[in-house]
Amino acid sequence: MLNNESHLNERFSWRPLSLNYLIENFKVGSAKFLLPIAAWVFIIIGCLLLTNRLAPASWLMPTGENVEVINLFILYPVLSIGLLLLFWMGFEWGFIPVFITTFGLAFQSGMGITWAILFGFSFVMSLAIFGLAFHSLQVPHDLRGFKSIAFFISVSFVAALASSMGAFVWSLSHNLSAFNTEIIWKSWWTGLFFQSIFIVAPLLFVFTPTIEKAKIRSYQPPAIEDISLKWIYSTVLTITAVLTIFIFSGELLGKYRLNEVLDNIPNIMRGDVIGALDAFQVIFWLSAGLIIITGFTAMYLVASWNRELQNRVELQTDALTQSNDQLETSLHEKKLLVQETHHRVKNNLAQVNGLLQLQMMMVDDPKYSNLINDASSRVKSMSLIHEALYTAEEFSRISLHTYLKELGNIVHESFQTDDADIELAFQLEPCKVNTDRAIPIGLIANEILINAYKYAFEGKEKGTITLQLEHIDDKVKLEIRDNGVGMPDQTPDNTLGMKLIRQLSTQIDANLSIRSNTNGTSYMLEFVPQA
Repeated sequence: MLNNESHLNERFSWRPLSLNYLIENFKVGSAKFLLPIAAWVFIIIGCLLLTNRLAPASWLMPTGENVEVINLFILYPVLSIGLLLLFWMGFEWGFIPVFITTFGLAFQSGMGITWAILFGFSFVMSLAIFGLAFHSLQVPHDLRGFKSIAFFISVSFVAALASSMGAFVWSLSHNLSAFNTEIIWKSWWTGLFFQSIFIVAPLLFVFTPTIEKAKIRSYQPPAIEDISLKWIYSTVLTITAVLTIFIFSGELLGKYRLNEVLDNIPNIMRGDVIGALDAFQVIFWLSAGLIIITGFTAMYLVASWNRELQNRVELQTDALTQSNDQLETSLHEKKLLVQETHHRVKNNLAQVNGLLQLQMMMVDDPKYSNLINDASSRVKSMSLIHEALYTAEEFSRISLHTYLKELGNIVHESFQTDDADIELAFQLEPCKVNTDRAIPIGLIANEILINAYKYAFEGKEKGTITLQLEHIDDKVKLEIRDNGVGMPDQTPDNTLGMKLIRQLSTQIDANLSIRSNTNGTSYMLEFVPQA
């Protein structure tokens, strides 16, 4: 399913809602399935009743004052309904009402089944040309631009000519004269052309945006298929066939008219007339040949262009594949190099920490021993970052929740004493941050935890330190709190630990707030996870 809101501001290209799409995506008993089907059946029945009412009571041929049949061909409402269904719903929605109604009209007039089927398909031909043209070129059918209007008029003209072939089916099945055939044929194609321009076009202009928006919201019709050679070939062949049939039909009609005229000309003049028309016969065959050659030449050029394009695409694909392989090799080498760098930094920090531990063992003064232990803890917090990056798949971000948990456990093991039973609790939501933010955050957490273990539980037998990490909108909130004795009112702010906490908070643009009372101390840090 497509995101329906992304299409509301677009021009409305043809997006059919096929019956197959309805069956596959909506339950048969649902309202979204039953409503369009019921409306469609109602339209089909309405078309049959309307055509039966408009059809002349007597199927006399159009001679004398009886021109009812011609009037029906000039204005055939079913075709307008079929075209609107084609644009707003899909080809089959317009094809079936037009074919059933036209077939019934022909059968009622006395045509045989074969002639009636051919007559029905003559109208369907115009729908097929509209569908092929608007799908292949994907021109908007809302008629809100010069290109859209000009294209609709051009296609309407070709479709009217294609559909007018039904006039010859009608004439041949009813044995009409060439004169009457010409009248019906002219009335047919001009009537269908002006019907498309003056009836269908205004309705498309007025109602298309509303209908398309409602269709997109309710049904999310599938995306328009990419134009393929099949569609291009079909369009070229259809237009070539229409123009060729048009020329042959004109030639056939000319022969009928000529035979009727020759019947009234003395025999001595018939040979001169037929000889004079040989030149027009040559022009006819040249025109038909040029149209057919042009159509197949267009198909050949399209095929050649497609082969050339395919060859270029294959060459570009090969080049991109080779380039991608080289990039992957280079990326793998850089990844190994970065991993090795982090591994060495971690090892170096481990050596520094080892030296600090040796130094602490050689110091007897508890004051200096505590300072060295604090420095060792800071080195461990930085070492954890490089250890995490050494084993991570990506080097730009780190899992902050995992890092804080490991850091908390290390501080707990280093500063837990027998004087108080301190519990370390974690409430950490999954979160990833940039590497350049992870190290300052780790050092801040390290200082807060050290202070809590050293001073928060003086005189208490047990206590709890909680690390809480959560997302609030686009920021991350880190809170480290304890239920200890709280900080004295005159707590010095110039200690190394507090200086580190405030300076590192400023470095990552974090909002730091500290609350303390007799029920404990809380450090709140809010920051953006990505720099």
